[in-house]
Amino acid sequence: GGDTGGACPDGVAPTTQLPDIDFRFLSVTSSQFVALVRITNNTSGFIRGWSLQFSLIENMTVGRHWESVFTQNPDGSYLVTNIESNACIPAGENITFGFDGSHDGTFAEPLGCAFGNQSCTFLRLVQVSNESDDAGQLPTGLELGMPYPNPFHAETRLELALGATSHVRATLWDVSGRLVRVVHDGVLSASASHALRVGAASLSPGLYLVRVEDGQGHAETRKILLGR
Repeated sequence: GGDTGGACPDGVAPTTQLPDIDFRFLSVTSSQFVALVRITNNTSGFIRGWSLQFSLIENMTVGRHWESVFTQNPDGSYLVTNIESNACIPAGENITFGFDGSHDGTFAEPLGCAFGNQSCTFLRLVQVSNESDDAGQLPTGLELGMPYPNPFHAETRLELALGATSHVRATLWDVSGRLVRVVHDGVLSASASHALRVGAASLSPGLYLVRVEDGQGHAETRKILLGR
């Protein structure tokens, strides 16, 4: 298949170098949070199977998680390991996983970071523009967050960040490559957060693809799963 995840090719030496690990809060309310972690393999080898350990401050509790397996260690820290479909990260590719949870009014980025048995650092998942100080949160092009919730029943939403005001077309496709519906087709302003919503109305349960394109040639695709 054309999926980048899954099994790595045999006979190629895996990398021993650390990937880039980015962390970002997708949304924070007075008592809840949704977080996204992206692991980017900028080495020349590939990563076969991965594990990431970190701690959260005591005020924060992990609820649901996706595209990952979470285990809480006796000391309260979290061990996150791959699922089958994202076990392999080829050179130049990245995978993302996410989790949500609650907090009591105080929240902070994860503490500590261990990838495999090597200590690591969480980078901020923002690209800073050098041209103006107030555009620090905007991406250089188009950034599409992970769908949440996923799998979904009534509605899923995807956070979309745009570095420049542009014409955005968001489309929903089924796995056979058939266009199901146009989610959005129009101009969106430069913003760190637009919400794209996909409702379950008139959809059959199963796997779909959301594709978002802007007028500058950037495009991103996310898989969403409509549960029964």
